[in-house]
Amino acid sequence: MRYFIAQLKYIEFLSGLALCFISPARAEPNQLRALGLEDELTHAVGVVDVYPFEDRNRSLQCTTFHLGDRYMATAGHCFLGSYDCNNAQVRWAYSEKVSRCTRVVYSFASESIGKIQATNRDLTIFQVDSAPAQKLNVNRDSLESMRVQSLSATGLSVQVKRRRVTSSATAPCTLRVGTTSTIFGQPKPKDSVQHNCRIDSFSAGAPILDANTGELLAIQQSSAVLPALDNQSETYIKEINYAKILTSLELLKIIHSDRANLRHLSIGGFAPEVFDGGFHDHLNLRVATLGAENGVQSVSFILHNGVDSQVEIIDGDGLKTLVRGPRRANLEQRIEFKAPVQVILKSTNNVFAPVLWLEDIEHN
Repeated sequence: MRYFIAQLKYIEFLSGLALCFISPARAEPNQLRALGLEDELTHAVGVVDVYPFEDRNRSLQCTTFHLGDRYMATAGHCFLGSYDCNNAQVRWAYSEKVSRCTRVVYSFASESIGKIQATNRDLTIFQVDSAPAQKLNVNRDSLESMRVQSLSATGLSVQVKRRRVTSSATAPCTLRVGTTSTIFGQPKPKDSVQHNCRIDSFSAGAPILDANTGELLAIQQSSAVLPALDNQSETYIKEINYAKILTSLELLKIIHSDRANLRHLSIGGFAPEVFDGGFHDHLNLRVATLGAENGVQSVSFILHNGVDSQVEIIDGDGLKTLVRGPRRANLEQRIEFKAPVQVILKSTNNVFAPVLWLEDIEHN
């Protein structure tokens, strides 16, 4: 089986801006190991393979970690914002066990769709059929509880060699709390942070922990590279890592949310480089099945899709409707289908990043 490895990074270049950059951490003793926590915590992470392509032998691979009760977290763009498992499976560190995704509880692929959001939504929470006893704990209940400007942190880095998954803690690093901007000076949501943890591979979805307690602080999302301005770097490139702060209240709200009340669904908003990194196969992404709950007779919504974004809709009678883009949601009429309704996003040319919005979803 061939695995398509995509380290989904947003590659941006500096354009006339000089921004403060957190310098890379020096190699220092592993604090989690000194606390006796490394063995336990590294067994709570793994690699998730998601299969969104027509060629089901190709996958996207990201880091994922166990939150408890078989709930997993990863970056939202690893699932492309889909509310379908798309045959996702987890290979655990230091184990031959493979767990399979049973349902997606929450998924959003990008923070860049529409206006700037108050919170960073590049996050997927899904559940698997089995998980180890080890888990990562979130003790902070809100952003307001983080009253410091920086925290001593460490990341959990996953490696795969000959199909065997291992994990290790990075050298101590710094997580900066406070107002965060892109390298173009655009503000990011208030729960976005920068850090300089050196995560080797499969960086999207990697957990960032408090180096002194092992508590889960944030989840790695993307990186940006820009030319070094000090002329001291051998590569003339510096890297900035972005992560999303996780709080216990947010995770509880997500886990106990009612999927039947899903009102909006967005796929897209990716930087073009995400797809230039290797999305050469045609997309065949199962986005969601709507109206599967008992008593729902029909589902209606307003649909918007991009230039190379074909949407296949399969209704409760098995009838297929193919909707070709581009369509603008605010100019289109509501369309209605017999429940349950399966939505599949396809692409044919891969010239443009696939885009799909379902707005004002109603279960009737």
